[in-house]
Amino acid sequence: MIYNKELRLLLIVSIIFGLSLASAYGQDATLPIETNKTKHYLDDYFQPSLVRSQLYTLDAVDAGGQQKGAVTRKQLEAGTIAVFRYGNQRSQGGYFPQTTWAPNEIQRIILETIDEYLWAGGIDPFVPDEYLDPNDRAKKKQLIQEATEDARNFVGYTRGEQKQRLTTLLQEKEKELGRPLTSEEKETVRKDVLGKYPLKHDSQTDEVEGIAIVNNMNIYQVYDILKQRDRYMELMPNYFLYSHVLTAEELAAPHRRLKAKPHEQFLFARFKIASYEFEYTAFNDATQYLTEVELNTKEGKTKQVIPGITSAWRVDPRFVDDGRFEPIFDQKTGKIIGHNGKFGQKDVLVMDGYLTLEPYIAKDENGYESVDTNRVLAIYHTYTRIDPDYADLTGLTVMFREAEGRKFMQNMVAVVRQ
Repeated sequence: MIYNKELRLLLIVSIIFGLSLASAYGQDATLPIETNKTKHYLDDYFQPSLVRSQLYTLDAVDAGGQQKGAVTRKQLEAGTIAVFRYGNQRSQGGYFPQTTWAPNEIQRIILETIDEYLWAGGIDPFVPDEYLDPNDRAKKKQLIQEATEDARNFVGYTRGEQKQRLTTLLQEKEKELGRPLTSEEKETVRKDVLGKYPLKHDSQTDEVEGIAIVNNMNIYQVYDILKQRDRYMELMPNYFLYSHVLTAEELAAPHRRLKAKPHEQFLFARFKIASYEFEYTAFNDATQYLTEVELNTKEGKTKQVIPGITSAWRVDPRFVDDGRFEPIFDQKTGKIIGHNGKFGQKDVLVMDGYLTLEPYIAKDENGYESVDTNRVLAIYHTYTRIDPDYADLTGLTVMFREAEGRKFMQNMVAVVRQ
């Protein structure tokens, strides 16, 4: 009985807490409060976010050498957008961390290298093992091992793979010794993992992070605009030449058999940045979260729970071989008015990213902090890899590539601020 009373009390407190958040911030009933699985996947290979912690601890954000110095809190509040490209030079000297290879690209390179090794060794990769004689099976196994090692020397590993191997090795070492490891022993294992499973830089990739403050709006009002993905071609026509959220009927087609939850969308886009155009279908996953922040107030250190929204997306591998998109144009306007129902990938290999929205934590002239529900801190983080068979980006200057990322975020924020 005591347990049931405690459970009921917890439920009542949760409901009251949820209602208090709703009254303070507004709400979106379609967004579940849960871990965003798509962002969790991206965290395995994205560089860790830098801008939020910089803003709230330093009152400024290092936006790279192109913006010639740190962007201050006051500049952000006045409308400046700070954007930098990972791998580029910091404004205060040194460089941001380099981008690494995405998991699907690592796997693709490994498989292609294995095929090359097998063909060169006289083994048909399409012949099942049971049809090979014992010598050829042994040869195939050896060639696969050599090819995988060769590919890994080129593409390396993801941070997620490093973390997984570190956890496994620490557990094995503790089991072997029969006791917890010392700090020095843990550090030795960590260095061993980083040496054996290194990260490798992908020069064809652009990974960009930006931060902006949106005034006179709450997080749900901002998301209400950005979730209108069907209208991206109207809202951001210089970038989205065409945008279409797949319907329930299109997702349920016999060759797809997919279904989207209320907080999920599948967006097909014909996208242009600089002089490059490509097509992709991205799975979009939006969720809410609650986070506790510590504020410096007149009364001292005060803790407060605030809501946030994460909208994350990634190129959906289920549409890679969906078929080439063929538009139907209006003969008078030249605009796309229809299509053939195919939403395959063209000229881009990775087009992943996320957007987080939180109430802004303001600071007054005395250094006291408060949560401003009518201002939004928006952080945008994206990772793009154009197919090198379509365009080799390694010859472009890193500053040009950073500038293009900045232009896009400026356009996106301008849409919200209108």
